[in-house]
Amino acid sequence: MADPGGFWRALRLLKVAKSFRAIRVMRRLRHLRALMICLYGSLLNLFWSLIMLAIVYLFFSLFFIQLISHHLEDTGEALEESIFA
Repeated sequence: MADPGGFWRALRLLKVAKSFRAIRVMRRLRHLRALMICLYGSLLNLFWSLIMLAIVYLFFSLFFIQLISHHLEDTGEALEESIFA
């Protein structure tokens, strides 16, 4: 009959081997972790870039609306509603 202590020793050895495998996987994930930190750090810059783009879009749309309204007032033309419907 086999020694029951040998079974537990082998089981413990397997657990140690699994922990070494986890450490080996963590080494590979170091680059992924660095990439995620960089992406997270750039989210604030992305947010402010989108705000700036929205402001520029707003200013140009207001500028063109003013330009069109002054042109329509000077020429006396009216927009046809069929264009927008």
